[in-house]
Amino acid sequence: MSIVNLFEEELERELKKHGLNMGDVKEYETESGKSVVIHLTSGMTIRIHDPYLAKLAKAKTDEEILVTTLSKDNLLKRLYALESIFRGAKDWQEFLSKYSSLQPPEILRKIREIEEENRRHIPNLKKYLMARVCSLILRKARFYPQNIEEVLSQLTTQELSEIYVKLAALPEDTKYDARELLSYI
Repeated sequence: MSIVNLFEEELERELKKHGLNMGDVKEYETESGKSVVIHLTSGMTIRIHDPYLAKLAKAKTDEEILVTTLSKDNLLKRLYALESIFRGAKDWQEFLSKYSSLQPPEILRKIREIEEENRRHIPNLKKYLMARVCSLILRKARFYPQNIEEVLSQLTTQELSEIYVKLAALPEDTKYDARELLSYI
């Protein structure tokens, strides 16, 4: 279940206590991280003191910001990296044909689903991505560049995801110059 759905369920439950429903909500805002202020279409305002609901409201806003900040292409790359690591290797083109029709909120929902299923492994995601990138370099390069782990350790998981996709999309039957592969980094 996404943060958006969870927030809306909890908000609906609170609204029912006041004889209202989601259709009555014009907008909402969090107040000091402990309350949610709901502006109704009727012009009235309701303040619900519930830290959990306020936390969900903030997470929903953060999720919406993430969807608008990251491009669809970057979200797909992150999803591909997660799918590859946690659900088994897939061909990039096969993956694209399956998921490219999804909209950013749907892609983010899939990302969150995989992250939730594998939450105990998520702290190690960067290490997993580094290992995958190094493995691809070993398979596709004529030689293994020195200090590659050090270079990769400076990158974010999103940057590693993007590099992983670029390297994974390269044909398997060709050996590349390591400097050429490093240009992806």
